[in-house]
Amino acid sequence: INLKVMNYGDPKAAHCVVVAGQCDMAASARRAVQNFQARYALPFGQIEVTAMIGVNDVPSNVFSLRDARELARFVRYQKLGGLHFVSLDRDVPCAAGQSPASAPCHGLRDVASARFAQAFASVLN
Repeated sequence: INLKVMNYGDPKAAHCVVVAGQCDMAASARRAVQNFQARYALPFGQIEVTAMIGVNDVPSNVFSLRDARELARFVRYQKLGGLHFVSLDRDVPCAAGQSPASAPCHGLRDVASARFAQAFASVLN
């Protein structure tokens, strides 16, 4: 099972883990995996997660490099089946005039190309 851990909506406890008035994307992803595993009693090794890096379709939902490292640590610790992100093309900053929630870029000004892939790989290797 590949859980899409993205676009939680407004920062409300019913939608996500709220920290400082925002959805904590890594904590919300962990909670989604734990809730799914508990409900369906599926081994962690049969669960994968896919995050949307950077600015999500809900602009207040931002998956940061910190979130990437935290989620990768969780995946490694729980021995999940896989860790993915949408999409490799998106692991670049947006050009002037591109929407932050655009498919071909992550929408974070201070994050260089390939940093999300590096963040995942640095923890999983």
